[in-house]
Amino acid sequence: MTLGRRVLRIALWGLGGLLVLGLAGILWLRQSPYWAGFTLFAETHRVENFRAMDRIFPSRPVPREGSVWAFDVDPRPLPASYRYDGAERDLATFLDRTVTTGLIVVHGGAITYEAYRLGADETSPLTSWSVAKSVVSALIGIAVEEGRIASIRDPIGVYVPALADSVYGDVPIEDALTMSSGVAFDEDYNNPFSDINMMFIRAMVLRVPVEQTVAGLERARPSGTFNDYVSSDTMALGLVLESVTGMPLADYDGEILDALNLVLDKDPALQHDDIKLMAREGEVTMGGVAVSAAQKERAERNCWYLPGVRNVINKLDIAL
Repeated sequence: MTLGRRVLRIALWGLGGLLVLGLAGILWLRQSPYWAGFTLFAETHRVENFRAMDRIFPSRPVPREGSVWAFDVDPRPLPASYRYDGAERDLATFLDRTVTTGLIVVHGGAITYEAYRLGADETSPLTSWSVAKSVVSALIGIAVEEGRIASIRDPIGVYVPALADSVYGDVPIEDALTMSSGVAFDEDYNNPFSDINMMFIRAMVLRVPVEQTVAGLERARPSGTFNDYVSSDTMALGLVLESVTGMPLADYDGEILDALNLVLDKDPALQHDDIKLMAREGEVTMGGVAVSAAQKERAERNCWYLPGVRNVINKLDIAL
């Protein structure tokens, strides 16, 4: 065999080995807890992800309190077109372009139109995303009324020591409520390296606490001078609320265990009965057996997502 053919043969074997390793890596990643972090907003996964968030993130039910107000129903046909920016536009085209999975029209206290698309129906759980911003705003108001927050002009750093030396340290709560903190935060979901996308990656893959990511942001302009939609403002407000509850972490341990057991029990990829949990002052210790390294990592990831968890000690053995 000539030297040239020997070199070619070695090169082909090397290329084949790299392809096998690459394929194995992709298959491993798809089964790992990191896959959701990379595909959360991907066009090929987004629709299904957005109605299965309880399988991607730890979750627990929030029970309703009291009676539920029901809408009247007054069905009416939906116009086929609408006028925008001086032109008549097709409604169906708009719904396709915006990847709309559900459309409901309420007028005068009654549902006049309700339809679902792309596999969804009236029983599908659909993520509400930034509706949580309005909930956080209401909770801040309640905290003020209860005297937990002295004034919405107080700087965030007064209530959140982890942010005291960050750009959020001197931002008044009011400016975060009106999204005029002046903090630089790229909310471009189409940019895989934007701040919002990297925050998910850092939390879900690298397990970096949200407060650490928020503390590392920089300032774009003085606070209170410009309204700019940035989710980091709401995250900072969430940390304020967590701080002003006045409850030590130990008081949350029982709730943490209840929530973790519920999350692990709902995860179809885990054998929850073989996993034992302990919690003390926000530190979760996991014992028992996982059927694979991927499940061991997945169980730990579920723990890290839960509010109130400050550390996770993963002592799970891998079944042979």
